[in-house]
Amino acid sequence: MNFRLASYFFSISLFLSSLTLDAQVAEQCRFDQLHKKRMTEDPGFSDGVKAARKQIDKILFEQQQQLIQPTSGAQYQIIDDVLQIPVVVHVVHTGTAVGVGANIAQSQIDSAIIALNDRFSKTPGTRGDASGVDTKIQFVLASRDPDCNSSTGVVRVNGSSVTNYASQGISAGVTSGADEVDVKNLSRWPNSDYMNIWVVSEIENNNAGFGIQGYAYFPGASAVVDGLVVQHSSFGISGTVNSWNNLNRTVTHEVGHYLGLYHTFEGDSSGVSCPPVTNGCGTGLGDCVTDTEPHIRSSSNCPTGSTNTCTGGTVGLVIRNYMDYSSQTCADMYTTGQKSVMRSALFGPRRSLLSSQSYLAPDTLTLANASCTPQTTNLSNLFAIGVTNVTLDSLNVTSPGSVSDSGYVDRTCSQVEYLEASTTYNLSITTGPSNDEDVRVYIDYNGDGDFLDTLELVYTNDSDTHHTGTITTPSNVVFNEKLRMRVLSEWHGLTANLNIGGSCYNPTYGQAEDFAIVFEDTTTTPSAGCASTTNGTWNVSASTLWSCGVIPDSTVDVVISSGDSVAITSNATVNKLRIENNGILFLAAGVELVIKGDSLQLEGGSQGGKLNCSSGSFITMRGQAGNTQYIVNEANDPLRFANLILNNADDVELASGGDFELTEGLFFKNDPLVNNADEFTFISDSVSTGHIAEFVSTAGISGNDVTIQRYVSSRLAEWNSVGVSGVVTDLEDLDGEIATSGFTGTDTPSGSASIQYWDNSSNQYVTPTNTSDSFLIGRGYQVWLDNSSGQWTGANWDVSGEVNTDETNLDVNSGGAGWNFLANPFPAFLDFQTINDDYSEIVGDEFWYYDADSVTFNARGPNTFIPPGQGFWIKWSSGSGTMDLDLTNHIRSDLGTSELFKREIKEQLKLIMMNESRSAADAIYIRKQVSTTAQMDDEDIPIIQLPTTKAVSLSMNTSGYDLMVNHVDPLKSHEIILQASVTQPGKYHLKLRGTRHFTRNYCLSLIVDGQTIDLVKNSATSVHFEDDKLSKNMILRLDRKEQCEKSDEMMEFASVYSDSKTIIIKPNNPEALINEIEVFNSIGAKVFGMTGVRGLGNYRLNLNDAPSGIYLVRIAGLESEYVEKVVLH
Repeated sequence: MNFRLASYFFSISLFLSSLTLDAQVAEQCRFDQLHKKRMTEDPGFSDGVKAARKQIDKILFEQQQQLIQPTSGAQYQIIDDVLQIPVVVHVVHTGTAVGVGANIAQSQIDSAIIALNDRFSKTPGTRGDASGVDTKIQFVLASRDPDCNSSTGVVRVNGSSVTNYASQGISAGVTSGADEVDVKNLSRWPNSDYMNIWVVSEIENNNAGFGIQGYAYFPGASAVVDGLVVQHSSFGISGTVNSWNNLNRTVTHEVGHYLGLYHTFEGDSSGVSCPPVTNGCGTGLGDCVTDTEPHIRSSSNCPTGSTNTCTGGTVGLVIRNYMDYSSQTCADMYTTGQKSVMRSALFGPRRSLLSSQSYLAPDTLTLANASCTPQTTNLSNLFAIGVTNVTLDSLNVTSPGSVSDSGYVDRTCSQVEYLEASTTYNLSITTGPSNDEDVRVYIDYNGDGDFLDTLELVYTNDSDTHHTGTITTPSNVVFNEKLRMRVLSEWHGLTANLNIGGSCYNPTYGQAEDFAIVFEDTTTTPSAGCASTTNGTWNVSASTLWSCGVIPDSTVDVVISSGDSVAITSNATVNKLRIENNGILFLAAGVELVIKGDSLQLEGGSQGGKLNCSSGSFITMRGQAGNTQYIVNEANDPLRFANLILNNADDVELASGGDFELTEGLFFKNDPLVNNADEFTFISDSVSTGHIAEFVSTAGISGNDVTIQRYVSSRLAEWNSVGVSGVVTDLEDLDGEIATSGFTGTDTPSGSASIQYWDNSSNQYVTPTNTSDSFLIGRGYQVWLDNSSGQWTGANWDVSGEVNTDETNLDVNSGGAGWNFLANPFPAFLDFQTINDDYSEIVGDEFWYYDADSVTFNARGPNTFIPPGQGFWIKWSSGSGTMDLDLTNHIRSDLGTSELFKREIKEQLKLIMMNESRSAADAIYIRKQVSTTAQMDDEDIPIIQLPTTKAVSLSMNTSGYDLMVNHVDPLKSHEIILQASVTQPGKYHLKLRGTRHFTRNYCLSLIVDGQTIDLVKNSATSVHFEDDKLSKNMILRLDRKEQCEKSDEMMEFASVYSDSKTIIIKPNNPEALINEIEVFNSIGAKVFGMTGVRGLGNYRLNLNDAPSGIYLVRIAGLESEYVEKVVLH
């Protein structure tokens, strides 16, 4: 056998382009070059930006499924869902008077902020009032500086002392100008509390004219550079701005980068070629936004009628996007997708901007000077060490760590948390992430400036990157003053043999951060009361709205009077609250209302009292020890909570005689909830699902039954993987909500079984015997949903019973194929990451579910969740045992989706086969893993069955197994036999997803009906099934690039394919003569040979006696040869 054929058998066995403005003047953004340069040269910068992008992507993923809700007690500046960002403008001038040159006037700064807000909020009558969206993000000049002094939010500094600044301005990292960090060192406020904007004289010696107009950095950037740089002639709409750039376009564009947006033309090779249609997010081949068209950067005046050469559509929306390089006169919009990215950045890596109080005037509370200020002694390290997040109750501050931040950060002015004495709070500190660290937390409870007194060391944890626990505040604290909280960290490798030396310890590599704590005095005797006297906003016009003449606080019993309508738009605390008949209290999104007294009461009557809770709002019950708190609803309508936080030291009771509903989260901080309500329902609809969001071991729900709803969106009638949503009941409860059949007690006992569960010991489905059978907690059920003649129109069902809050033991074993069909046992979102960490026996670190929309099985990896009522499959690797799940350790709190799962998230090659109507489909998955084969490996996963025969079935046949998931070694070529079968003849579509994950290593092709299809060029194709042949084999080939590129050369010579057991050879080059043909079976034995062949015609080799299988055909000319695989069947 020649060397080529032997080798073949061996392989089987193993912003820089200019933008033309109205006057044809170039505007440029330096984001692209600076971003790539720092990502390449600065590991700390790269790590921070990557971590931030990962956080943004995670939040985006949850938003896409309507998951994201503010966490408990969030102190966001949210007014009608508007997020406010504190801004500081550093005017870096060259010694000129205010209003001259770079030392721009206050009026010009104000015009920039106003114009920026107009564009971000679509203010009617302004240039922002176009076809884009209201991002609901606003920018406010800071009212206090980092030292708690009053401020205008503007700092003026002379930059002439920095080398080259007076003559060339600031460098943008490429050519001339003063060093960027040296300029920013003149004035910089903490990037966790302020959006820093540096207004400069010029950029890279452009004389404040053409060229680079500005640049900004992504979330996660190093603190020394993070923020925006804009030259003064492009900042605002008045004053020193150039006439061709006087619409504040540059500022709007750069803020987009600051909040995580790429250019919309990302991946256009500097204007040379179209970005790929498939958005390669994070690869430089797409802007990570789904509703912006790929295009080449614009470079002309608003060519609205022109064609987008990348899509064939018009360029109308492309050139109007702020993140393009089009003229300022046509840029007027952000898209819905861009809004989602920017808000995700604010809910994620830039979250501390939302809890910053820098937009407020300084408070009058005193803070004792610290007795010492720790300083890190080695900030030159690149080991990603330091404090990156501190979360305590509603305080949530994210920062870059010691390298990018500084060795000591004083946040006592901008980050203030209000706590209570004798109360337990959850604490979370994140460090690293690359190295384990030791952490100490101190609180100066007596306000003497040090942390040396008893109980002031409140938390200690060693050798970790994520430090969680609780702190219980003492009773003898100083009330109504700022008290210092210090968080200290140090690299564990340094402290392994010694302790952090107290609160004054100077870290070598770690960090110290100070925050302010204020304790509210809850022991004050309540005042006589305060009633509303008209309509209004709670904390506005106190003298006219309230009978007491002041804004009510935690000492006051409040009454919303009959006929009055009052809105709460920022956090409020009261003693008792009573809403009279026909009185209305509105709670805005993101706002928390705390009840300290013994009751929250809605009076009855013709209208009844009303408490309208917006999505994302919170009612917190936080009374004194020894006192039960009561929530009383005497009105006819249910009292509907968005989020309810139970933080009373004793029980909270839903009083009898009323109905209550929960649409989002129920947070248990202390003792149980006593449910004496007539009805208490966890609502589930197209927007959200009520659920338990936090739990402690002392909590629970006692009393009457609770009703749990489960919403499923519209889809074709199909099987759905479901479970009971954490209540004790039977199948009759479900039978009353959806159409059932197939067993005793159902609507149609003689019909096909519409509810079945899986017995993995026998590898088959089991039909219940009677609707009186228990709807078992933790067992997965396949349920056929059909409520409208072959459709399921979006609807919910509900089950009622005692809520399961106990630890639940789910039996699992590796019998049969190892599949276990389970279900979420709680009315909460299971955190699969914690489950996967606890059980190494889960194969592939993933779970599977049946997606009724794509009618295929899909998987999710570790960092995901499992909603209430979701059935899921895991493959168990060895033996039998239990998965022990509990609400304290295995749930997530930041979720509220109404959807059962609808998409996969794995990086994989997915081949889908579906019928013409797309009502039936199946899929197989290929994943890369070194040292695996195309045969059966431990990591591979067999198919999962459905209760009924699939109308479309696709699997990989190897080693006697029918596989759904096959892992292959990316260093080798592979050939995988696919088995396809259908129940009806006709045309079926084949579609390949995830090719970008494989084309770096492979050429991808599919051999079907004797034809070889290039799957890189044709990711969608079709196959036909005849009446007498409803099944067939296909071959999926993954050829290493170096091999398939040679094959491409050979394709010029001849084509080889098969028809049943006939091999057809068709020369493709009229000048190439064939003089040898050989056919070999899969073990290398020659079964056919011809030599001395001549001629230009086609050749048909009939091998009717050969067994079905894979064969190699070798053809040779005078100077070349070609080897091809065919299937005889």
